[in-house]
Amino acid sequence: MEESKTPIIIIGTGPEARAALDAANALDVMVYGFLTDDDSTISQEINDILVIAKLGNRDSDTLLEDENIKLVVAARDIEHRHNLVKYLAIKKPELINLIHPFSSISSYAKIGKGNLIYPGVIVHANALVGSYNLIETGVSIDIDTQIGDFCTLQTGARIGREVMIHKDVIVGMGAVIHPGLTIGEGAMIGPGAVVLKNVDPGQTVFGNPAKPTN
Repeated sequence: MEESKTPIIIIGTGPEARAALDAANALDVMVYGFLTDDDSTISQEINDILVIAKLGNRDSDTLLEDENIKLVVAARDIEHRHNLVKYLAIKKPELINLIHPFSSISSYAKIGKGNLIYPGVIVHANALVGSYNLIETGVSIDIDTQIGDFCTLQTGARIGREVMIHKDVIVGMGAVIHPGLTIGEGAMIGPGAVVLKNVDPGQTVFGNPAKPTN
């Protein structure tokens, strides 16, 4: 995570928000609270930390205008993540990476902004990870691989070297993408799939070897 002891606010209240809180606690970073776009979660507590306001009301706007507070977006659904980032862009707060300290990020890798990275993730040298991605436990991203923006890489996915993954891609739990392949924008790789060929934009593939379903 960026070198800062300033408080952070987590945007979201689902399981991803709890994962973000776990990373923040491991980093000894203070979480001021959670913001939500779900009325049903206002004023609830997540692990003893309060959901302090709903996005769009006066209290949340005041917090988003505070330059001393940084934000982390924690949302699994890609469309939801897009909508949150689009809304926050109007307010111009600082969206930071939250990277669990039990992950290993090469000093020769490049990471964008607004990523939430769970424990056990390995990002190798010369890899390029874009922005607003959710990268779950045990994901491995090999040398010279590129990950676009707003992707979700689920638990245990393994991405080979020199792979190009475009934006809005979901890589399912335990999926394997072999080296040198291109995964088109908006594609979905099913859980446990073994990808041996390029995947077209918007295509969904399952199986070993992975085959398109659409």
